[in-house]
Amino acid sequence: MGCAYLRLNQPEPAVQALQQSKQIDDTVTAVHFQLGLARRDWEHFDDAITEFETIVRFETEHPSAHYQLSQLYSGGARGGCAREMQKHQEIQAKTPGGLSSPSHVRAPAIHAAADCLRPGATRPRGVPVRFIDATAGAFSRPRIITDRWR
Repeated sequence: MGCAYLRLNQPEPAVQALQQSKQIDDTVTAVHFQLGLARRDWEHFDDAITEFETIVRFETEHPSAHYQLSQLYSGGARGGCAREMQKHQEIQAKTPGGLSSPSHVRAPAIHAAADCLRPGATRPRGVPVRFIDATAGAFSRPRIITDRWR
């Protein structure tokens, strides 16, 4: 349920649902990750940082958790943005040919790393994403499910 609420851009109910999952089994890093995303989207940044820090404490090679930490640290006073971006890039370099390989993320990663070095740097919250029901496109025009920024 929590992931469904996240896709609907409803972070508050997503946090509530994912918190229940976390209470059932606190050792599942995927739950921590989704909860971190939900808390970030709900703008509870310190709580989001705590979730991502928990992940990297137990799964040190989790590239997305390091990336999320770099983005969250860039907006606050905790520091560590450049360190987390560097760790993310090192892990990604070990995964050649993947969708997130360095050749695919080089420009955004360099841009994000530059933001780590500029205190108070502001940038758009993300890129526009459009979710489309592709199944309907096989029979008629595609139907837009939702537009949102990610």
